[in-house]
Amino acid sequence: MVSEFRARAWGDGPSTRFRGVLAWNASGSVRAEVAAPSVTMPLILVVTPGGVLAASMSDRAYYLGDPSDPVLERLTGVPLSAQVISRLLLPDVAPFEPGCDAHRGRYRRVEDFGRIATRLEVRCAAAGLRLSLDSPRIHLLDGRNPFALDPGPGFHATTLQDLTARIEDSLREAP
Repeated sequence: MVSEFRARAWGDGPSTRFRGVLAWNASGSVRAEVAAPSVTMPLILVVTPGGVLAASMSDRAYYLGDPSDPVLERLTGVPLSAQVISRLLLPDVAPFEPGCDAHRGRYRRVEDFGRIATRLEVRCAAAGLRLSLDSPRIHLLDGRNPFALDPGPGFHATTLQDLTARIEDSLREAP
């Protein structure tokens, strides 16, 4: 499945807004491509059961780690792992971290896939993530694997702390 998305995260710091394209499959793998005007340097985040890849397209830096690494928390201030996004997109609501609640709404039928929730939200105390899918649909990928944990040629490895600092510097204030 693939869809354009809008997201809003709130927590310890100011509210952060993202928009871009989101792809996911039934095995729980997710790929988010966050683009301008949300950030000044485009970001790719891939989460699979086997790992997480966060890549800054502008400076060709990437972080490769465990799927439970706090990438989402570092970027948004929401105390959730990136795996939460994949759990929200699956048909059945899986249990979340203690103290967190998940809500879904505005379902849309997608041919050959079933009903998809287009409004998703997770709240953990004073922090949360709201995700809106604009047009979920089946998308054929011509043999490419969008969930590969390989940033491609010309990228250099960096730490999660360094990558998230670069991305935080690129965030633009929400209008």
